[in-house]
Amino acid sequence: MSNLCIKAISVQEFLSKHPMSLSTLSRILGVSEDAAKSWSCGRRSPLPQILTHLATIDERFTENPSLRENFVNKGVHRTQN
Repeated sequence: MSNLCIKAISVQEFLSKHPMSLSTLSRILGVSEDAAKSWSCGRRSPLPQILTHLATIDERFTENPSLRENFVNKGVHRTQN
């Protein structure tokens, strides 16, 4: 049996570490954009499972910066050729 323990983090903490649109966040979590908006403004609280999932994603983004680059806002708009 594994003793792996992943700490939950808040939506605000996650977004401060990994800035992205709420649309992107909702796709990653498999929830509606309305749910992500409610969580980000504090109107509602996500389930503990969502917070644990955010912590897992945070860990993966930290371990794999190239994966993180696919989701995090750059502040620069790229054009496709």
